[in-house]
Amino acid sequence: MPTSPDPTDPDAHASPDETADPATDSPKTASSEHADAPDLEAVAEALGNCVRDALERGETVEVPGMGTFRVEHRPSQMDEQPDGQLSVRPPRNVVVFDPVA
Repeated sequence: MPTSPDPTDPDAHASPDETADPATDSPKTASSEHADAPDLEAVAEALGNCVRDALERGETVEVPGMGTFRVEHRPSQMDEQPDGQLSVRPPRNVVVFDPVA
């Protein structure tokens, strides 16, 4: 007679290709174990391109578990140089990253 899975067993509901990684307590899949550097570089580049494009459109980008990217406008500023001369820093937009607390 079949028994129901033990609810306290983290692997009870896992498929044959998925088990809990004891080091991180997160699911580990067969496909993630075989990711290679070119694949990871392609993903990182695609993510960077998406974030850049969204920021250029003035959007805020939230990356779950990481933080939020946003564009902040900085007005022009007067700076005094060490020799006493004044210089004008032009207005600009800067990318601000707020990490998840």
